[in-house]
Amino acid sequence: MGEAQSEPRTLRTDGTPEAVTHDGQSDRPFPLPDGRLLWISGAGGRAGFILDGQRLTNHPGQPFVPVPAFPDRTRLEGERVIYDAGDGEWWINPTTGEAGRL
Repeated sequence: MGEAQSEPRTLRTDGTPEAVTHDGQSDRPFPLPDGRLLWISGAGGRAGFILDGQRLTNHPGQPFVPVPAFPDRTRLEGERVIYDAGDGEWWINPTTGEAGRL
């Protein structure tokens, strides 16, 4: 999954890395089987999940969804990404943006 503080990157066709973001506030990339990239961004003041540049969680007025505290424990189970937020396991469905505590 990458280091906890690394900017999300993809690989170009020649195998060299290419930064997905340049805001200095994005990290914890998690590649999905279909080629999309899920990551965390603190841009806007509230850390939340981002999928291909679109915020999925923690919009103003929405309930807070914590982000992974231990990125190396993040895994895919079916359509859900399961992660450890430090206070227990949570899940997010990258397709729908739904999330909750396990």
